[in-house]
Amino acid sequence: MTRMYLLAVMVVLAVQLRSQTLEAGITGGVSMYSGDLTPDGFALYLQEAHPALGFFSRMSLSNNIAARFAVNFAKVSGDDANTVNAGRGLRFQSDLVELNSVLEWNLFRLGNSRYGEIFPYVFAGVGLFYMSPEAKLEDTWISLQELGTEGQGLPGYPDPYSPYQFQIPFGGGIKFKLSENTTLGLEFGARKIFTDYLDDTGSTPVNYLDIRDGNGKLAALFSNPNINPDDPGNAVLDYVRGSPYKDWYYLIGASLAFKLSDKGPLSSRAFGCPKF
Repeated sequence: MTRMYLLAVMVVLAVQLRSQTLEAGITGGVSMYSGDLTPDGFALYLQEAHPALGFFSRMSLSNNIAARFAVNFAKVSGDDANTVNAGRGLRFQSDLVELNSVLEWNLFRLGNSRYGEIFPYVFAGVGLFYMSPEAKLEDTWISLQELGTEGQGLPGYPDPYSPYQFQIPFGGGIKFKLSENTTLGLEFGARKIFTDYLDDTGSTPVNYLDIRDGNGKLAALFSNPNINPDDPGNAVLDYVRGSPYKDWYYLIGASLAFKLSDKGPLSSRAFGCPKF
């Protein structure tokens, strides 16, 4: 996984070295999450939106294709109080740092003048991200990955999940050419990820006593907040916390790019239908 991403980065950097059309920019917007703690309703969804910030470079490979390398900083969160599973009592937040390489495909151009041109586009690529799911105990946020809330690391249970994960970013947007050297962009991007533990909630069948006795009372408390670690009583001790579906997250925002070099394929004003 890591080797695939590093190879993609090397390809993009090699293109950058050969390309003579280069932009650098900054992005700002919001990040949101979809998973086992997804809010029940659009208004509640907005309550879980968080600021996101990023930096990128973009190289034009042709009149219609550009390669982009980016680093983004975001945050996601979820609370069972806002879901159909309110009685489950789970809650999390996670800071995210992602690196990705994507190809942008400008679909067509709107406008004929030198300024004010508009370019709708789609994009897709590969990337890596770092996640750090946490849950709150009184006034303190506790890292969950090390605890093993679903028995990770115990005999008969999965190994601990990695905080470093592979992702496939894709989406679309629209770019506004404000001047020869400045471009404003609006973008919606989804992240297809291959872990169900962005929210530390997966589909592993667990036994509460296994977690309490093997990984500790704190792990048991966050695994099932409805059970008292010191006195489980008649509680159901075998359960599955979440679903088998993988989590997702999304970045929505605006970008501002500044041209650093203008001797490549886009230095000409010619722009036609997509060519291969």
